Parts: sequence; structure tokens; C-alpha cells
Amino acid sequence: MAKIDDLLDANAKKIQSGIKKEFDTLVAKLQNDGMSYNDAKIEAKRRLKAVYRHTVDTIAVGMKKALKEEISPRYVEEMEVEGVKLSRRLYANLKDVEAMTLKTIKQAIKDKKSIKELATMLYEGYNFKDDPLKVKKALPKYLMEDINKMSDARIRKIKTPSLKAAYYEALKAKSDEELYKKLKNAFYERNRYYANRIAQTEIFKAYSKKEAQRFMEDGSLEVVKVRLSRTHPVTDICDYHTGVNKYGLGKGVYPKEKAPLPPYHPHCRCKMLPSYVHKAKNAKERKEADREFMSGLSEHQKARVLGSKLKVQRFERDGNVLKNSYYPNPATVGDVGYNSKMDLKQLLNEVKSRKKHTKNKIIVGVLSEQIVEFLLQRDIQIHTRDIYITDRGVSHISRESKKNRGAGLSDEDILTIPEILKNYSAIYFDKGKNRFNILYCSVSDNKCIKIAVDTKGYANRGEKLTIIKTAGYVSKDDMKDTIFELIEGKL
Repeated sequence: MAKIDDLLDANAKKIQSGIKKEFDTLVAKLQNDGMSYNDAKIEAKRRLKAVYRHTVDTIAVGMKKALKEEISPRYVEEMEVEGVKLSRRLYANLKDVEAMTLKTIKQAIKDKKSIKELATMLYEGYNFKDDPLKVKKALPKYLMEDINKMSDARIRKIKTPSLKAAYYEALKAKSDEELYKKLKNAFYERNRYYANRIAQTEIFKAYSKKEAQRFMEDGSLEVVKVRLSRTHPVTDICDYHTGVNKYGLGKGVYPKEKAPLPPYHPHCRCKMLPSYVHKAKNAKERKEADREFMSGLSEHQKARVLGSKLKVQRFERDGNVLKNSYYPNPATVGDVGYNSKMDLKQLLNEVKSRKKHTKNKIIVGVLSEQIVEFLLQRDIQIHTRDIYITDRGVSHISRESKKNRGAGLSDEDILTIPEILKNYSAIYFDKGKNRFNILYCSVSDNKCIKIAVDTKGYANRGEKLTIIKTAGYVSKDDMKDTIFELIEGKL
């Protein structure tokens, strides 16, 4: 477990050093009295572009090490966080810094303001008040609370010591020169804090999802324990997830499908551990578990867990922590992990017997880095790297009318879809207009199976996913059509 912590620490230091280098250079340039507005504009663009590139590259390296997979900077830029591309989040944030800074400098030059007045305007003006690029809307929920104008009262609430110190120093500075130096640190700390917060959260989220996958594929594992990070500083929602006896298995112990997936908040490093000594048989959710957990906390601690005293009052009425918590409900191991063949078999049986579906979509594969790069180079949208199949997709593939004309897959071959996506004979790109763009093909026992994947598809309720649209038997000669471009392998 120490390995992921060490990786995140190293990633944070790398982001810190890169941003410090660029902002130190920018501040040094701005201190030059002879610099014109146009020169300042060019320099700001250059430095902020370097900050963006450094942040993306660092996140890519961190994910590559955490997941032990090839992850390119371009893939990181295309990642979606709460429905918005990560590149847009970073770019909009830095672009707004540039716009507000240059606007302030231009006005200061026009009004012939002193260095102290200029520095104060830069400091107080960096509050996203005008929000010309809709940065507030584009930012993740966990960043929105941090973009308000800084005051002495708000500074006292900042948890990060270095960020708090930088702002206090800026407010206490007396001379022009001293204020300007302190503001350099404030700007540096604030930008480092945002970039690092996104990087830490997204890298650890990706790592936790991979752990969830490993747990779900382990047939001998029934229970997962969630453990509080050793660096956990104060009481918050993490104490709930790691301390509640939700299923009667012990504090922080869950049937693996029900285990809450960290991170539970930005910078969270709570860990999931496999527990082979526990069994999930007959484990049921305990209705009294939340009240039992909260009864052991002080009023102050309760407010810390839920987010406010008002939320504590609401909790007292219904006894549900997650319903009343300020923090969003986390996904579970069962939500993001999967056992493809087992899940697909269950979904197929439910579709054929017309039973209520346990899940209306399941993950059956993942786009390789090579496929991702191929599509990005052609500016083709990718909704998710995971490949899903929905209940409707299974129904379409398994329908009798398709089988009667010789194109429909047998039940046995439907269950091989996860294996084909992993060990295919060839992959093609469908160049046709408005067509499904990736075709996985497998040849065995004189059969050629084609699986059509749409990376810009929509599942139930308009959810954006990479999904299997159809699958069936085809002739190898069919794949010789010039509309199909071979990406990898051969038939």
C-alpha cells in the first residue's frame, strides 16, 4: 500500500517543481519595469502553456505507474471528469488566470498604479468573479468551493498549511517589494494546489478502479475491508466509511460488491484490502448502523462527517449518513469492477428468461492504448475506455430472427465476447459515415465472429459509453471491403 502513497507523493512534488519554475520565471519577468503589456501577454501565455503541458504529462506518468499500463498525455487530456474533459478543466482554469492577470496589468499601466496597488489588484482580482469562460461551471464539484475571493476569515479555514501561509503572508506584507514577493508564493501555491488536487484525485481514482477489478475477478474473495489512511488528518466522511459496521461483518468491512470505492474526497488515500478471513454469506445491511456509528461521535465530529450542523439535524430525523452528507455517494466495487464472463452469463440468462435485470449494463472489455491513440489522431470521440454491453445489446445479439438467418451468435459464442475483445484475430476501423467505428474480429473453427463497438455510443437514459452495438457471424471476405481499415492483426 505504501507504493501508491509514494507514487502520489512523488507526483505532487513533480507538479510542484514544474509550476514553481514557470511562475517564478513569470513573476521575475513582470518585475521588470520596462516590460510592455504586449510583452507581458506573450510571456504569460508562454508560461501558462508550459504549466498546462507539465501538469498533463505528470498526470499521464502517474497513471502509467499506478495502473502499470501505457497511458499517453493525449489520453489524459481526453479523460472525462464529471462529464467534462480534463483538458478543458485545466485549460479553462489557466486561461482564466491569464485573462484576469492581463486585464489587471493593462488597467494598472493605463492608470499608472504603483507596484503595491498592482499586486493587490492581482491578488484580490483572482477570484473568478466575472467567470468569462464559465470556469466555475466547468470545474469539478470538489473545486468549486475553493474559487471564492480570499478573506482573512476564509484563509483561517484553509487546511493546506503552505497555501494558508502564503495568503497570510500576502495580507501581512507591509512594503511594495515584500508584498510582491509574497504574492508570488500565493499565486504559486494556489495554482499548485489546484493542479495537484486534480492529479492526486484522478490518479488514485483510477488506481482504486483497477483494485476493484482485481477483487471482482477473485472468486475466492467475498469481503473487502476499507482502512483509514495513516496520514488522515481530521475527522470527515472517511471515518464513516472505515468505521461503520454496515453489514455486521465489523467496522469498515463490506461484502466486496458493496464496498465503497475511494477516494471519498479530494486527496483521500483510504485503502481497500482483501479480507479472506470473512465470508459475506447472509450479510445484510443493518438499518441501525448509521445511528450506531454517529452516536460515538461528538457534535463537532458529526458536523465534520456530514459537512455542517444543518446536515446533522437532517440526519437526526432519518438516520441516513450518505443521504445527508455533503460528500457525493461513492461508487461501489461492484459498480466499477466486473467478472466479464460471469456477469455476461447472468445478463444473458435474465434477458432470455425476461427476468428483472440485476444490471442493465456490464463491462466486457477495455480499449487498448493503441486503439485510443488511433481514434484520437482522427479526432474521433471516445466516451469511455471501458467497453460495455447493455441489456438491449444482449437482447439484439441473441434474438432468434438473427440466428435463423445464420448471423446470430450461439449462446456459447456470446459468452466468448470478453475473450475476443482481449485476444482478437484482427481489429478494423469502419470508415463509413455514421457507422460503428471499431470492429473486433475472431476466427476459430471455421467461424468468423465480428463485434461492432461504438466509442461514441449512448446507453439507457442517454448515458455516454463505449458500447457493443451488435455482434454476429460474418465471412472473412466481407472484411476485405475497402470501407474497413485494418488497425491490427490479420484474418
